[in-house]
Amino acid sequence: MRLAPAVRLVESHLADRLSIPDLALEVGISPYHFVRPFKQTAGLTPHQYVVSRRVERAGQLLEDMELSIAVIAIDTCFSSQSHLTERFGKEFGVTPATYRARRGRGGKAKRAAKKSAATTANLLILVYLGTPFSGR
Repeated sequence: MRLAPAVRLVESHLADRLSIPDLALEVGISPYHFVRPFKQTAGLTPHQYVVSRRVERAGQLLEDMELSIAVIAIDTCFSSQSHLTERFGKEFGVTPATYRARRGRGGKAKRAAKKSAATTANLLILVYLGTPFSGR
């Protein structure tokens, strides 16, 4: 089995609620047999991966100065602006407002965004190259 269908589902539905059963169904195995192989392959649990991708997407949306952080939180399926701020801080080490203010000027926020994007890119490369997904 391959991980690609689950990753494609995440990428195409970042603004939607996703569950382990949804992702497992895409791969064609039970939710019980999905989590461990996903983590072994991706290095993150499915939930961690989904949240990480949503935070990265929020970072991209912060480039649009017309969008409020509250709207970005809703568009990336966070329950509130404070929930986005908490997760964003864990991922990038700064708040969304600070990240937005620093964009284009370099610094910690930009380096963290590059590191996070590189991690996602590595996973997507593995997935699309057909790395086996060892689930039952």
